[in-house]
Amino acid sequence: MGRLFSFPILLVSVTVFLQFSNSMSSSLIHKTCKSTIDYKFCIHTLDSDPRTANADLVRLANISLDLTSHNATDTHGYISHLLENATEPAMKKWLNLCFENYDYALAGISDAIMSLASQVYENLDLSVQFVGAQARICEDSFGEKGHKSPLSLRNDDLNRLSDIVSTIASILNPDH
Repeated sequence: MGRLFSFPILLVSVTVFLQFSNSMSSSLIHKTCKSTIDYKFCIHTLDSDPRTANADLVRLANISLDLTSHNATDTHGYISHLLENATEPAMKKWLNLCFENYDYALAGISDAIMSLASQVYENLDLSVQFVGAQARICEDSFGEKGHKSPLSLRNDDLNRLSDIVSTIASILNPDH
């Protein structure tokens, strides 16, 4: 009889704990996103990833870096595809510049991952700021002669993803 009675209590306790954990994670996400350049993007990005459900701040940084890396890797491949099909010399020039920018961005993400693992949050922040700058430099290279960048959304996403990690780095390293 005692076992039947304790199972419902255990089930209720686990449910309450999980709801509390999810609430704390959601609160952490909202607190973090309030300091980013695009609150709605940050909330949507982090809330839509199931790995953030019970994440602490360091885990949130890892997840955000993973999303940043995925974006940069995917965009790097997309630029390669665009280069294969580009016929206009100016477009090839701009795409080649962006290809280099994304090479640098990927190297910056690797540095950021190492900095996070080493708990050197100031370097994490500098690395992801560098990554965001590479996206902006790529975007700005298309400003000549009124050409529209085929990478605008991707560049904007990389910049906003980098900002999420930079914000987390600032929270982790409040002295700087």
